[in-house]
Amino acid sequence: MLQQHISHPQVWAVDISPTAVAYATANAAACGVQQAVHVAQGSWFEPLQHLPRQLSGVLSNPPYIPHDDMSGLQVEVGGHEPWSALDGGPGNGLGSLQVICEGARDMLAPGGFLALETAGNEQA
Repeated sequence: MLQQHISHPQVWAVDISPTAVAYATANAAACGVQQAVHVAQGSWFEPLQHLPRQLSGVLSNPPYIPHDDMSGLQVEVGGHEPWSALDGGPGNGLGSLQVICEGARDMLAPGGFLALETAGNEQA
């Protein structure tokens, strides 16, 4: 879809989980977009340090559920995702969100966008 709007799109997909990286790599190959989708294992922006101020956008669904709320998750949420992908840490669950916001400041090109899934309320 990006190729309809951008002549040579480049997507960087980053995950700390080797399993997620393997799935993303296989999915890119299955869709025939492995030339445009670069999959890297690492924490947040660490694998992208060679791209300072070059990203047009950052899109993330980080762990944002407060740790104290994890035991009360619906089965359809907690039963299908690794806890590390959901647990946003102590307090209000802002740990990962803060790291991404701070990192995006150094990675986004002028006019770039940041889009995050959050729990809303005080996280938004």
